[in-house]
Amino acid sequence: RQPAAPFGLAVVGSLALTLGGTNMNIPGFPSLPTDNLYKFMALSGVVLLLVAPFFWANFYISHSERTSKAIESLGYSLPPPEYFFFRANIMSGEPVTDEQRKLVEKFDSLRKESSQIEREYLLYDRFSYIVTGLAIIFGLLGLSLTCFGFSLWYLRVQKPLDQILLKEVGEVDKKSS
Repeated sequence: RQPAAPFGLAVVGSLALTLGGTNMNIPGFPSLPTDNLYKFMALSGVVLLLVAPFFWANFYISHSERTSKAIESLGYSLPPPEYFFFRANIMSGEPVTDEQRKLVEKFDSLRKESSQIEREYLLYDRFSYIVTGLAIIFGLLGLSLTCFGFSLWYLRVQKPLDQILLKEVGEVDKKSS
């Protein structure tokens, strides 16, 4: 049995979470290297680099769907010219037929629906600037973490290990000759 990690999390061959004494293994999920801060930084950066575009693309696709829905709704809700005449008659209290009243009610409800869709679209459009900014920030943060993590890992860990290995190989060569 391995000692418990902080916050009740334990990482073993596959990702294993220990919550309240219950182990939950996630098969097929590779364990993250937590032996070195620099490798962890680099791989966290890679994850951010991969997630940021998917986050933005998911938002953009749903934004495009909403845009097309709004355009369709606005296009279908253009009333015929007689609508305005019938509406003016209803407002002034003049008699209109049931067919004319239904036409006015139909386009009034379509107008309300399209104005609601337009308000949602405008809100969503404003929100898209925030999402795009966050995706760019996460992407840049991921790129920075990746670059710094791998370069620090190479300079502070791998290079000294390579030098130690070269010295050991040199000593073995001297002993064997």
